[in-house]
Amino acid sequence: MEEQGVDLAMADGTYKHSKLEELEKNILEYINKKLGSFQQNSASKTKFVVTATFVQKNSSGFASGTSVFWDADQDGLAKYSYHSDSMLVSVTAYWFASTAN
Repeated sequence: MEEQGVDLAMADGTYKHSKLEELEKNILEYINKKLGSFQQNSASKTKFVVTATFVQKNSSGFASGTSVFWDADQDGLAKYSYHSDSMLVSVTAYWFASTAN
């Protein structure tokens, strides 16, 4: 799902600072729409968090990390990274089973 959203939005894969806000919006809206349809077809209530990080490749380093504490049987994450000659895009979706009624 993340792969489809990123690949559809990337077009030529060139880093353009002026286009980042639109690019981020397109990717996150696509993924949230897909997650919403998943939620409607699911018997359980699940909460989602989706993050997107955009980095211009210019010989600078980049590191990212995540730490979670959850129920591995019900909660999880999926991530996807897109690389072009001028940029890196990293998208992560987290899901959490809701225990509230």
